[in-house]
Amino acid sequence: MINLSHSMPKRWEKEETMKCTNCGTEVENGVTVCPNCETELDTKRKSMKQRKKEKVRKLVIGITAGVLVVALTLTLILVGIHDGWGRENNIYKKQSYGTAGWIASLNSERTVVTLGDYTLSNGELQVLYTLQVLDFFNSYGEYLTYAGLDLDLPLSEQVYDKETGLTWEQFFLQQAITTWVEYCAINTAADKAGYQLPEEFSTHLAELEETIKASAEKDGFSDIDEMLQEDLGSNVRYKHYYSYLSMYYKNNLYMGELIDQMEVTYSEIEKYFEENEDTLKQSNGITKKTGDFVDVRHILIMPEGGTLSEDGKTTTYSDEEWEACRAKAQAIYDEWLNGEKTEDSFGALANEKSQDQDGKVTNGGLYENVSKGQMVTEFNDWIFADMRNPGDHGLVKTEYGYHVMYFVESEAIWIRFCRAGIQNQRLADMIDKFVDDSEWTIDFGAIVLDNLELNK
Repeated sequence: MINLSHSMPKRWEKEETMKCTNCGTEVENGVTVCPNCETELDTKRKSMKQRKKEKVRKLVIGITAGVLVVALTLTLILVGIHDGWGRENNIYKKQSYGTAGWIASLNSERTVVTLGDYTLSNGELQVLYTLQVLDFFNSYGEYLTYAGLDLDLPLSEQVYDKETGLTWEQFFLQQAITTWVEYCAINTAADKAGYQLPEEFSTHLAELEETIKASAEKDGFSDIDEMLQEDLGSNVRYKHYYSYLSMYYKNNLYMGELIDQMEVTYSEIEKYFEENEDTLKQSNGITKKTGDFVDVRHILIMPEGGTLSEDGKTTTYSDEEWEACRAKAQAIYDEWLNGEKTEDSFGALANEKSQDQDGKVTNGGLYENVSKGQMVTEFNDWIFADMRNPGDHGLVKTEYGYHVMYFVESEAIWIRFCRAGIQNQRLADMIDKFVDDSEWTIDFGAIVLDNLELNK
């Protein structure tokens, strides 16, 4: 999927287990009956929103931006503009923007929003709109009904705000347009600053079509567009998705660069903590005694061969296979030891050699903000060992293979949270200014969306 949060679990993180809803016993994934109380476990067919979320997950192959994504509070004022016929040109212009897929497809290239040199078509808007819906559904899951949503009814027939009459469809549409305006404003600021995408991201975008094509063929689709239309809407084409993703990357990476340029003093961090101590404790469980976050790089080498169990769930490896794995990891470790022995050289080797993320590591094997207990035992014990110092390195064996390790740093969680809070507020203020300096026009009468079947 389009990994907005960049929080996909890695092979070497602890795997989540299912729990019996009757007695609470943890059971392995795939088990259909609780071994403790013999209650039948829920194995119902996944709903459309779950299946779409998983399918869209295939569209981008694990590139991690490694930036703080700010939850912005900007709300566009989409009211009070009149079109040529004297009707209000605002979010309430249509009771329903959704229509049959073939009609939406015919209107896919129609321009609906303009900001400077940027234009937004219905096809591009559909990508943003569908992702807003899926992201909301994924966040709330089984609690959607508590938010007032009925999956058996169209979003246009359900009221989000009783005071204004805003429907759920209009709410998600407003969020989609707001997101695009923010992206354009930030991208414009990035262009003015002469910002260029890092080479690995430019390469990824250049190879994106072939990557998605291979995924589409693997899943039995005739072409890329067919898969995108199944995932995002009947009016979506590859160029719409590419336009979204290229803006998304530049947006997040440029924000990351802005954050990297921000200097925050310890006195500012202390002041922020004092002013927000109760909120940090109540909302995040953070005090000055919470513990540390660790940043670490690793190169994963997995054993080859193995014997599959009769139930097909586990693979065991012989001593010889494990030794071959260790020797391969040691050779990579020795290559680094005999070279520059720097963090940068380790990262370059991780991009080239690591088998983590299906061998598609692009961030130098870096994992940030790792908390105690998050990783499997051996990995966790190494990074949280007493007297662990920046620059420490070593070789660690886990059930997933051998890890060549490089310890970057550790820092108190409260300090990192407070610094991020300060940086996020500064960044939000900067983005507000980017948007305030922009002018855009919206033609609500031209908006045509594909109806989403929520409970298919």
